[in-house]
Amino acid sequence: MKTADRPFYISAEYLLPHCGLAHYLETLVGALRRIQPESGIVVKSLEPLWEGDDTISLRTDVGPLERHVVRPGVRDFIMVHIQPHLPKFVWDAVLWGLSAYNYFVIHRRIARGWLEQDADTCVLLPHIPLDPAVKLYYRALMKCRLIWVIHDLHPFYFPEAWNRSSLKMCKTILPELARKARHIIVHNEFTRDSAVKYLGADPKKMTVIRLPHIMNLAPAGDATGDAAVLAELGVRKPYALWASSTTILHKNHERLIRAWIQVQQKSEQRVQLVCTGSKQPRWHEIAPVLESVGDGADIVFTDTIPKASLQVLLRNAALAVCPTLFEGGGCGPAMEAAYAGVPVVCSNIPQIQEQYDHREDLCRYFDPRDEASLAAAVLLALKNRDETQTMAERAQKWIQQRRTWDDVAREYWAVINTVRQGQKALPAP
Repeated sequence: MKTADRPFYISAEYLLPHCGLAHYLETLVGALRRIQPESGIVVKSLEPLWEGDDTISLRTDVGPLERHVVRPGVRDFIMVHIQPHLPKFVWDAVLWGLSAYNYFVIHRRIARGWLEQDADTCVLLPHIPLDPAVKLYYRALMKCRLIWVIHDLHPFYFPEAWNRSSLKMCKTILPELARKARHIIVHNEFTRDSAVKYLGADPKKMTVIRLPHIMNLAPAGDATGDAAVLAELGVRKPYALWASSTTILHKNHERLIRAWIQVQQKSEQRVQLVCTGSKQPRWHEIAPVLESVGDGADIVFTDTIPKASLQVLLRNAALAVCPTLFEGGGCGPAMEAAYAGVPVVCSNIPQIQEQYDHREDLCRYFDPRDEASLAAAVLLALKNRDETQTMAERAQKWIQQRRTWDDVAREYWAVINTVRQGQKALPAP
């Protein structure tokens, strides 16, 4: 069988469900199959991805590893009903045993599965797991025709959010991965420059493929149904929305909370702040900040909610606030809001400015590390409502005319087919 006729694999074993990467991968695979329906694409994963998440429908090839995995329902039962009744030393022993099992059984089986593939196998790695136990997995993938997608290099910018072993992997395994990969795909110039700087990646084998918005979260709804959803979530109009995926450090919730006090003190109209997404992994740090500002801040954290509820929140929002300190392919919530015609106030970080084509007439920017700057941008958007709405309408027209996921798929296929054919560089456009 010719290399180009072989199945093309996407390795998603360690992809986490709570971030935008899940939606990215689902949308990308759908577009790849739409553009080249005759091409065999196999998405490999350790277990069925995103179980219980109604926003994801991608199905994966689980293979023989499924029977070795503790199902999510079983894990939840153990955490809720068994852990509280065990002495700490017993629970620590259980965790140690599970870790050992994962390393000596699960991780080695995954690596061995890829080692069984021959060197002509083409594999797309769409993310960067940093558990030291996956070194064997990385080295197995390096033996294939590997295409590595680098969304971001977060640990180099926020080392305080990572443990020592993960940081060591960034400085040892990731540069090796960059050298061995046949090609590297990034989604903006910022990440390309980061890969060159921190990993020593060769820019000649890197391609920048910019992403459009991922989720269409703004279909038409009915006022009565929307009102019921908002009431159930404890949300009242008018409100600003920060539709983050999690509370990971760079999502900048603490500064947003403190800035919102300034907004409430100076705004002519009281505006609620609504934050969606999982409260993990830093709720234990955010909750005390939220408690310290009191009820006067009028802030609601919904935790993870269904896609339908997120649609309701977005289309009824007076404003989208995106205080992120760092992004990979850009800020998804900003793009979803723009697509829905919701005004956007967002960070002036390079990734977002690049995402907006360096235009300043589509949204209002602020310095995400300066609470006063954040509050001032929100207050300006609320005060100058006509101008703010004009910017939102302009942004909506702009985003509807941008590239599509079919455009992205064609550019991905150009890289994939080049690597499958054994070429070292992409054909000249």
